[in-house]
Amino acid sequence: MFADIVGHSRALDLLARAVTHGPAHAYLFSGPASVGKRSIAELFARTLDCSDRRADGSACGGCRSCRLAASGGHPDIRLIDRSFGADERRSRPPKEIPIEAVRSIQRDASLSPSMGPWKVYVIDGADHLSGPGADALLKLLEEPPSPVIIILVCVDAGTLPATVVSRCQMARFGPVRVDDIERFLVARHGIAFDQAATLARLADGAPGMALALSTGRPGAKAPPSGIAEAVELDAASLVDRLRSAEKIAADHIRDRARTEERLRWLSLWWRDVLFACCGCRELIVNVDRATALDARAATISIADARDALRAIDETLAQINDNVQTRLALELLMMRLPPAA
Repeated sequence: MFADIVGHSRALDLLARAVTHGPAHAYLFSGPASVGKRSIAELFARTLDCSDRRADGSACGGCRSCRLAASGGHPDIRLIDRSFGADERRSRPPKEIPIEAVRSIQRDASLSPSMGPWKVYVIDGADHLSGPGADALLKLLEEPPSPVIIILVCVDAGTLPATVVSRCQMARFGPVRVDDIERFLVARHGIAFDQAATLARLADGAPGMALALSTGRPGAKAPPSGIAEAVELDAASLVDRLRSAEKIAADHIRDRARTEERLRWLSLWWRDVLFACCGCRELIVNVDRATALDARAATISIADARDALRAIDETLAQINDNVQTRLALELLMMRLPPAA
């Protein structure tokens, strides 16, 4: 039924039974970012409202309901996230999903479905619901209209009120196996095996991350360049690092996502350095740089590597909180261990 999904067999079995025997009124999809939770939630919604399901229970993909769902225009399937009601002039979505988003669901849920048997609401980033929003959602979950299904998608279910969690059918999503991601990249996206193997290790169990790191060009063989930039920065003098901070801050004005990407590559490098310091070579992602990692690990302590990771994580949080970018990056460059 969910043949195009990578991994998550237990959660998919639960959803397949729901399609066959009838769904619960609410689901909670929890697990790491980029493992496919939102995509599966949207496919589940599409399948429930498909008017011509196949023999195996999967959505046909060709009926009017499926076409509208694929285009985002289905009247009975709605996606809510932090962008709800956001001003288009803002460079980033709000930190919370406002109560107005839940109220819009409450108003719409009181109406009968327009096309299919179900009205399905997917709340992506449910762990970002405002306090009043979570309270309003609880009222809807306590007395849901019969044709309504609510799917909450979040990274950490522990951040949601226990009263909300207890009223949902839980579907947990974990990291996807490296070999499954490799096959997914090769078979579905035409990526060369060598590159797919590298991307699968870098993705840390998240197929979505593997795709984001990929060039997407069939047969491409070059590994991602982000790690090379991180290694170069680690080997640079403090003066050169501060120059890099200035350049990254200037680029940040045009492309905020690129700043986060650079810092995550730097974090990945220091993660591998930490594992090399600890002797946990089987956990290293950038195995093609094992010699360089061993050499770097020999120059610092475990505490130094751990502090570097903490400094990068704190800088990411500061930038997300709109701290002055250049200042945050310059402080990071001074906190990282000096070049060997």
